[in-house]
Amino acid sequence: MNTNIEDALNFDPLSAAEKITGKSYKDNPATEALGFLMMLESNKITSDLLKKNNDTHFRSGISEFIAVLDDLRFEQILVEDIPETNDKFYVYWRDGIILKFDTFWDHKSVNSANMFFNYQGDRDALHHCSSSRIDETGPAIYDASRDVREGLRFALEKMLDAGKILPVWKSIRFFWLTHYKDSQVSRSMDHEDSVSYYERVTEDRVAKFPEHVRLAITNHNPHQEKQC
Repeated sequence: MNTNIEDALNFDPLSAAEKITGKSYKDNPATEALGFLMMLESNKITSDLLKKNNDTHFRSGISEFIAVLDDLRFEQILVEDIPETNDKFYVYWRDGIILKFDTFWDHKSVNSANMFFNYQGDRDALHHCSSSRIDETGPAIYDASRDVREGLRFALEKMLDAGKILPVWKSIRFFWLTHYKDSQVSRSMDHEDSVSYYERVTEDRVAKFPEHVRLAITNHNPHQEKQC
């Protein structure tokens, strides 16, 4: 297995197992088992490579994860206790990037972590990002998000080698500042009420941001469609 970080992040163990056996994992238990073993090995190799590169990885503890954010010059702009738990919800900022994460298992591990941003440049540089082009007739600018529990530093370097993060947002389609307790609350709601709840929670948290961050992320079209 190639030990290059990008190859490790892109490695598909089930596909690799199918190439070895010549059979689909969906129909062949041996192929499925081989794929699972290759996944375990791949996860360890990937985590070790990222850790060596001072990057986020799925085995990161809270202090290690925050140390990477600090080294990448992210600024903590919000921290809240998650009700009825020992966990916390964090929001960080770095020149056009909002990064949020919540903790789990009594503040021992990272539960979910995502960053939101506008990117101008080659779309191929948006590694493992969800994105959409803001204006098909204008410059190639994308509103995007990415799971940053794994490979945050790698993803930033790849994007910045091929383009730039816009310091002021032009648009954002999906932007919810929520944690796992918010998700639990919304389960008793229908879809429309759930979306309204997430939007209200997000607005309340944005209102607590420093002024320079609020201005940077609320400059976009307020009627831009939001997606769940």
